[in-house]
Amino acid sequence: MRKCVIDIETVACEDPGLALAPFIKNLHGKTSKPKAGSGLRGIVDSESKADVALDKAALSPVASRLLCIGMYTEVEDESPLFAGKSEFVLIYDKDEKKMLEQFKAHIMNIPTLITFNGRSFDFPFLMFRAAVHRIPLSLDIYPYNGKAGHIDLFVHLNAVGLLGNLDQSLRMVGLKKWMEYFGLGTKQSIANGDLNLLEMDKAGDTEGILNYTKNDVMKTYELFKIFEGNFR
Repeated sequence: MRKCVIDIETVACEDPGLALAPFIKNLHGKTSKPKAGSGLRGIVDSESKADVALDKAALSPVASRLLCIGMYTEVEDESPLFAGKSEFVLIYDKDEKKMLEQFKAHIMNIPTLITFNGRSFDFPFLMFRAAVHRIPLSLDIYPYNGKAGHIDLFVHLNAVGLLGNLDQSLRMVGLKKWMEYFGLGTKQSIANGDLNLLEMDKAGDTEGILNYTKNDVMKTYELFKIFEGNFR
């Protein structure tokens, strides 16, 4: 049986406001009145809303792009065909279309895909960007967890942890906190400004990007191994 842990990193496109503006304007419809300002600030209700949208641009497939895709493939089948095939692969290329084609080819015959928040973020993002490049790509995001070949540990851990019963704010605990709880080390946070992937990409810091992505992928894999019995 082969399993593949997947994690993607994304960065805002060169001008996210320019990318978002026509999309949001189209949603508002032709009857909406233009607001003061230019670009995105001339469309949304206020500058503060525009700033929020721009701050989160790297999370939107409309205003951002794939930076890289990290994958760890576990192969339990020790037959000569698959022996020694467990490996980490980083797909990192300036050509987003090429990355998506490589990703699709890599996962084509792998029955079980494992993510952390892949149902809400990684897989929808990948499918949207694939559609932009006219690449047919279908990934399971809505079925019951694990039943259709996709195990999302974000969904699983936050369900079995029942933390939402203690505090509503604990209904969505991220990878960093679960890593710390299970003694798997820690992770740098993009949100907290520990590092800037866009600047690393511009500086050609491939090793830094690889290390960051590999850490997330392998820690997700270690979490999966702790809970693997839940999915048998």
